[in-house]
Amino acid sequence: MNSFETLSNGFDAPAPRPLLEPGDRPGPRIQIENVQVNTFGTEANVKVRLAVGAQIAAGEATGPAVDGYLLRLCATATANAVDELLTQSDHADGPAKCFVEHAAAVPFGAVQVAVVVVLLATDGWVEQLAGSAVVTGDERHAMVRATLAAVNRRLEALLS
Repeated sequence: MNSFETLSNGFDAPAPRPLLEPGDRPGPRIQIENVQVNTFGTEANVKVRLAVGAQIAAGEATGPAVDGYLLRLCATATANAVDELLTQSDHADGPAKCFVEHAAAVPFGAVQVAVVVVLLATDGWVEQLAGSAVVTGDERHAMVRATLAAVNRRLEALLS
């Protein structure tokens, strides 16, 4: 159910939703345990393992083994691992689900930056979030870091 307010220029925009607050006890930080990319001819499979304390979550994505699409697969596998973590959450705003909207590595000055836009959705709201990470080696690992950067603050609240 969306509520809309009319802006002064006549466009409808969603009313701002309340921010997720982690309270006094923010949730644990998520750590990347493993990123595995396998290509088989024209198909690629990406597996991402995340750790939160003693809990392990794994996400997987399969698609074409094309350089640009591999980054989207990395973001999607990370989002799938985040989804697995969120199924364990008993937060009042849960359960939440993460969807990848855009993923790319872009030049920015003298460096490459992995950039991702995700949708974090629950029964009550959908929020568009962006994350980025400087590519210091493998851009696929940078995309995993960018995806976690996009959802980081919301996960602290949802996992608290």
